[in-house]
Amino acid sequence: MEKEGYLVRLVSRLPTDGDAPPLEIALTPRGVAADANVELTGIGAVLRPRGDVLRIQQVVPNGGAADAGLGPGDAIVAIDGTRVTELGFDRATGAIRGLEGTTVTLRIRRGDRELDIVVVRKLVRI
Repeated sequence: MEKEGYLVRLVSRLPTDGDAPPLEIALTPRGVAADANVELTGIGAVLRPRGDVLRIQQVVPNGGAADAGLGPGDAIVAIDGTRVTELGFDRATGAIRGLEGTTVTLRIRRGDRELDIVVVRKLVRI
């Protein structure tokens, strides 16, 4: 969905039936962020599925992932205690998105160790 002069904003909602949360689409006047194409609420990271993880390819400056110290090469193993392999890519990315200001706990694999990192979801313009 696009409309000239507006940014598309994707807002995930909490799941209602155990599946991926429904998605709300809203429009924001482009003047707010002339260089952006899309707004969404999440951790501010570009993710790619790789085997049993979601690999962070890039982080958005001032996003929750950057603030939490995540970076390219980090691998998300679990989201709020549920393994990425159990969720699948679509449900995993849906679980990472959420309401602005809420948090998500990510189990990160860095090299040969794993650690839990709490990340604040923020409005991100890309």
